[in-house]
Amino acid sequence: MPIPRSRRAFLATASLAALAGCLDDGMLDSTENDETAPARPPGVSDETLDDPEALFSAHEDRLRSGGFEVEIHVQESRSEDGRSATDYDITAECAPEDHSLRLSGTLERGETAETWDVWHTESQAITRLDRGDGPRYQVMDRGLDSAGDFINPGFLSGSFDADMFTVDGIDERADVTLTTLVAADLSEAGDAADDVTEATLVVDEHGVIHQASATVTEPAGSFEYDLVAVGGVDPTEPAWVESVPDSAFDDVDVEPDPTSDGEALELESSGDDPVPAGTTVTVDDAEETYRGTIDTQLASGERVSLSIQDGALEATSARPASVDEPFESPISVRVVTPGGVSLANISMGWGSDEAAAGTDDSGASSDSRPGDES
Repeated sequence: MPIPRSRRAFLATASLAALAGCLDDGMLDSTENDETAPARPPGVSDETLDDPEALFSAHEDRLRSGGFEVEIHVQESRSEDGRSATDYDITAECAPEDHSLRLSGTLERGETAETWDVWHTESQAITRLDRGDGPRYQVMDRGLDSAGDFINPGFLSGSFDADMFTVDGIDERADVTLTTLVAADLSEAGDAADDVTEATLVVDEHGVIHQASATVTEPAGSFEYDLVAVGGVDPTEPAWVESVPDSAFDDVDVEPDPTSDGEALELESSGDDPVPAGTTVTVDDAEETYRGTIDTQLASGERVSLSIQDGALEATSARPASVDEPFESPISVRVVTPGGVSLANISMGWGSDEAAAGTDDSGASSDSRPGDES
């Protein structure tokens, strides 16, 4: 772990003066001798952040070893997909060495709102999502570094040159010294996000970032990070975990695949356990939202064809000879079991939108934040 840097104060003492034989008692100033320079965070000099890596590493080491709780707030005046303003709040509580992690938050986008909670054990991530129409659940393999996205403020994910942050103030308190670092423009910060402009960090002498904020331009908005606690954090399993359906822990998976002409959506059961009867499928395309139900159980390897018939989704064992109208690319597909278990939440396209295919917000290979499911 990096050792905090501090300036060594020069202390003149009477005994040293006597031994040196060059100072008399009248030349000693006890007031000046007791003064010491404020402790600096790792990588920070009197005026600038000279070594960003040293600072960010010190912060990460402290949080990982002691456990932490942080609160993050993100505001966007325009979503990337053209939708209206978004407010995103999250609280992350992590045990030492990332043994357990709890995430909870709210997402408000335009006139819609959702709350979500994620409980990470050492092997699984269990999610509860509610948009006002009842909870939905999802269980997936835990990512290799689930806490990593919440340790450092998100806008610090890139690389920074020395001197981009300057010292703006020092606050010496009884138990901590806080240094405020500001950056007027981070648009040229190496491989960092080019939409970050102004940024502020409040850091203690150990390198722990207590507060961080930034202004972004694409989409326009702001980012705030507040450290609630470091050390002694050990989140407990939320009570709602007991309500998760047993089927959420089964190996149930689906693979949606639109036909090249967009007339149908093929849905295959790809897990070891069957897709239960009564599973609902919702498809949003550029024009409308369509919903339908799979009336029969789908064993592994079996598939159904979903098409637009009479303004709704109809599931058939074979591709229909005709459809009311094709889907308009790109589309998003959500698949939810009768017990509220989310099997898929994926966006895909074909033709000129083919590059959009495979943007999955659920499933074992995905590590998206729960708020992305929409």
